[in-house]
Amino acid sequence: MKNIVILNFKCYKEATGQSALDLARLAAEVAMEWDVRLIVAPRMVDLPLFKAEFANLEYFAQHCDPQDDGPYTGRITLSDLQRTGARGVLVNHSEYPQTPAEITTILKNAHSYGLETCLCVPDERALETLEWRAAEMVAVEPPELIGGNNSVSKTKPDLLMRAYSKINQINPKCQKLCGAGIRTSEDVMAARQLGADGVLISSGFVFAKDHRAVLRGLFARL
Repeated sequence: MKNIVILNFKCYKEATGQSALDLARLAAEVAMEWDVRLIVAPRMVDLPLFKAEFANLEYFAQHCDPQDDGPYTGRITLSDLQRTGARGVLVNHSEYPQTPAEITTILKNAHSYGLETCLCVPDERALETLEWRAAEMVAVEPPELIGGNNSVSKTKPDLLMRAYSKINQINPKCQKLCGAGIRTSEDVMAARQLGADGVLISSGFVFAKDHRAVLRGLFARL
């Protein structure tokens, strides 16, 4: 399997609408230079734009709800994501946490809609309490480091090692990602040395002065 870079655009205005398409197009161009898997996670309202614009770019939704189609107001269902052309979905991001029951339902049902899942967890303890074996990817992201300047791979390497060891014991096919504070090629290299198969990055890319240089630095270390 290829190593992974997920670019989470969150709800940043700098990565919305046409700006989101431009950033995604640039990222796709750079990714062609490297043997990596690029996934973009645009905000929900931009998913139809991505379907219309891109034939080959892989994109995930940032969230979905566990409900099926039916008498629910304001919910985002797995079938909604399937219709937008999304390849998968982020589950339980710390900025949109979900209950264990919701997580279990989404991970269990996503495959029937042809969707992959990337489960976000704060630490290895979450892996002991959640039913996560159906996830294709697990991203370890201590919430206190998200959006900051200190990467988890440098400040909490023991946490990553414990979490990755747990994943390898239970589901060695699951790809292990590193998030929270990832900004530089050195952050990625440290994560790789700890066993990460990829990174989940947001503000470090969206707000970069040179988006192309940031991506090349990330891809070169994977």
